This record gives sequence, C-alpha cells and structure tokens, in this order.
Amino acid sequence: MSSRGPLFDSFLKSKEFVVLLFLTVGLSVFWVTFGVYGSFNKSTIEPNVKKQISPLDPKLDKQTIESLKTRKVMTSEDLQNFEISKELIDENGKVIKPSPSPSPQAATASSSASATE
Repeated sequence: MSSRGPLFDSFLKSKEFVVLLFLTVGLSVFWVTFGVYGSFNKSTIEPNVKKQISPLDPKLDKQTIESLKTRKVMTSEDLQNFEISKELIDENGKVIKPSPSPSPQAATASSSASATE
C-alpha cells in the first residue's frame, strides 16, 4: 500500500495528471526560451555611447578645415596676459561688473610676505 493515499495514487494514473504534466513542461520550456531570447537581444550599451561609437563620415569638410586654419594661435605669453572677466546681470537687466579679485599667485605672495615680516 502506498503511503501517499489512494486519492493521490489515482490522480497519478489519471488523464488529468498527464495533461497537467505536459502543460507544466510546455510552460517551462516557453519561459526559458523567451528568457534566453530576451537576454541575447537586450542591449547593454547606453544610447549616448551608441552615438559616440558610431562610424565617422570618411568625407572631409573642407570649409571646416579652412576655418580651423584661420584660428588665432595664442602663445603662452598671450595666455599669461589674457584677462578673464565676466559680466553679471541682475533681475532688472542691469549689468554688474564684479570687482577685481587677487589672483592666487598674488594672494600667496602677499601672505608669504606678511609671514616673513
């Protein structure tokens, strides 16, 4: 005699069990198949990276090259003497010119001069 009971034994021998078994196996195969298909077709590359790695156009734009040739080349002396300024605009549209602030070199020079005195 079976330890599972007569009702369970009769279910294992019935037609419903075979149908349930085939449906379960079929659903499992369907699930695994679409899981594998989805993992192969899922892109792990972000859209902005896809745009960055797109192939370059092999044709050269002559107008852009000519405009690059006309750019001003600045020497290191030009860059050292280059003054950076910015204009701030308040809520009324009035231009506010900021007061000049000491450069980091001037600030360290004045602090080291006061420390030596």
